[in-house]
Amino acid sequence: MGTRANIIIAGVSISVAAYLILSFFTSTGIFEKRMGVTHAEIDMSIEEIARWADIIVIGTVGDRIGVKSHDDGKIYRVVGELALNIEQELTGNYNDKVIVLKTVGDGEKVINMNVSLKKGERVLLFLNYVTTDHPWKGEEGYLVCCTQQKFSIDENNIAYNPKYGSYKLDELIEIIKKAREGL
Repeated sequence: MGTRANIIIAGVSISVAAYLILSFFTSTGIFEKRMGVTHAEIDMSIEEIARWADIIVIGTVGDRIGVKSHDDGKIYRVVGELALNIEQELTGNYNDKVIVLKTVGDGEKVINMNVSLKKGERVLLFLNYVTTDHPWKGEEGYLVCCTQQKFSIDENNIAYNPKYGSYKLDELIEIIKKAREGL
């Protein structure tokens, strides 16, 4: 073999080795140890999360407003801000037509392994307002960080969540309304 073929083989081998090493470290969680948010989710039923939420909204994800990173030497976090154009608010606690969502990561690629928000996507979100003294130590706002907080809604009004499965949107709204009765 010629020198050029050896260089190509060496380059490919180095790339594959680097990929395998990074995959190993990523799977062990070594890169997540400095993140400011624990992605562990409390196991809650739909009824429990409906009672837990400050507001529950149906809307369409709008533009990304910005992404900020914070590093105080101990904790590194990336906070994204996305606009959500509200179609329906189910709790009676929010009156504006747009809400700014805070996300772990940039919001489009990383919230956690199961949740992302893409421009134009129609969603139902269970939201709580967090303050700077909240364990996540981010900015104040409505935070989206957990799988169970988001249902994606398709063109047939089927709402899907990886934890809870699929529901007809009107059936899911009824479950939420019944759960919130008396709050």
